[in-house]
Amino acid sequence: MADDVLTCASPPAARLFAETEGVVTALESAHGLRYAIDEAIRYRETGEKKAIAFNNCGHGLLDLSAYEEFNAGRLQDWEPGEFTVPEYAKGR
Repeated sequence: MADDVLTCASPPAARLFAETEGVVTALESAHGLRYAIDEAIRYRETGEKKAIAFNNCGHGLLDLSAYEEFNAGRLQDWEPGEFTVPEYAKGR
């Protein structure tokens, strides 16, 4: 099972999905897709019989440049640092 699905490992899952299903998925959806694929592999390895459902909530046509960057080795993993919630966004 994936410990951290928010990495550059998600574009290969999207590529596999596009090659096997003919659907280019949005990069945001690729993280959930990768998790579903990881779970399917785990179930296959353990012999568990389970149904896996995931939500593919967008096409990746606007993400094609990001996929191109990934395939060229130029897309880097990025982790956000500390984030301060602006005062206007805090609950009252």
